[in-house]
Amino acid sequence: MKILSVEQIRLADAFTIEHEPILSIDLMERATIKLFEWMRKRLQPQSEVLIFAGTGNNGGDGLALARLLIESGFRVTTSLIRYSEKLSTDCEINYNRLREMAGSQLADVYQEADFPVVTAGTIIVDALFGSGLNRSVSGLAAAAIDLINSGENVVISIDIPSGLYADKAVDPKRDTVVEADYTVSFQFPKLSFLWPENDRFVGRWEVLDIGLDARYINGVQTPFSLLEKSTVNRFLHKRAKFSHKGNYGHVLLIAGSAGKVGAAILAARSCLISGAGLLHVHLPEKAQIPMQTAFPEAMISRDPAEGRFSQLPDLKPFSVIAAGPGMGTHEETAKALK
Repeated sequence: MKILSVEQIRLADAFTIEHEPILSIDLMERATIKLFEWMRKRLQPQSEVLIFAGTGNNGGDGLALARLLIESGFRVTTSLIRYSEKLSTDCEINYNRLREMAGSQLADVYQEADFPVVTAGTIIVDALFGSGLNRSVSGLAAAAIDLINSGENVVISIDIPSGLYADKAVDPKRDTVVEADYTVSFQFPKLSFLWPENDRFVGRWEVLDIGLDARYINGVQTPFSLLEKSTVNRFLHKRAKFSHKGNYGHVLLIAGSAGKVGAAILAARSCLISGAGLLHVHLPEKAQIPMQTAFPEAMISRDPAEGRFSQLPDLKPFSVIAAGPGMGTHEETAKALK
């Protein structure tokens, strides 16, 4: 899966709008329907939901989500945090749709005194800022984020936690960021999701396919991508009904040294679990008994040195050679590797 920059995501949206073609408000609705379906599968019927919506398109997503949840029987309160005087075009359309809907509880928040009361057990949806944010959040919006983070409620962020930048680092001393339990991202994960320092903001994240044009996605160049299980599965050949271990490769694993046999054992297990038919582990003499005791499925190739790798065996029988785990840094080992 490709990981695009903020500008590339904007261009993907624009390309889809132009070439599908589709109105931007309809693309927003399509994305929100995907988000609604994700939530409906995970929330209990009649759950109480509190949505904090901003004045941009991320807020528009939140307002559209409120409408869909109400139609499905959820108890929804929506607070539009008016940190900006003007709403984006699509946000305003969804604001008017929700305001005109029977049973909607929509409040315009201009000051902290107007903030809603957050009760225990209420699901909070963060729709304050999207991936286009490029400045530190302040004022009313920052206070709303502090309120979201103040309790023990489950928090779901739409597309990206508000206050987090999509492809640059936050300053923990300056930036105010929603600490989400779940982040539901549209079409692509954001690069910042993969940085360990952001784990407390992003929580568990999932990506929803909202149908952005594949022609743009396939053609765009990016140095960043995420390897997925589905991608790896395409390279795994289906095993024939009439086959044996000799049909699935013979691996030589060079691993382990004195005090580091565990690394060799774990690597050996991984070789067979990943599909290798035959496995020889080349080990120093002292490591043979631990290996055969812990993992008898592995065959042993003995190194003449007692506690380190010093010499290659005959390589002709092997289709794959793997080396490294727990080998140590002895000079003789380095020479043998060369």
